[in-house]
Amino acid sequence: MAIELADARVTVNAILPGAVDSPMLAGLADELGLTPADVHKRWLHDQLLVEVITPDEVTGALLWLLSDAARHVTGHCLAVDGGALAR
Repeated sequence: MAIELADARVTVNAILPGAVDSPMLAGLADELGLTPADVHKRWLHDQLLVEVITPDEVTGALLWLLSDAARHVTGHCLAVDGGALAR
């Protein structure tokens, strides 16, 4: 899609979040019969930076992609995952 829209100067990117402290994560815990802390522990095992990601941190990445500072960034998947993809 980034290739198709480049001539129109439209950038196309994705954010790949890791273990974000969110209602979705809490719902997953309920669905699995676990506590949110148990789910965090499992997800954080895969991250290099062992802490739960806040929604504001994901929003910060989104705002950067929307800013002029990222106007030449296209076709990119930005992982906000505490280093999970690095493993």
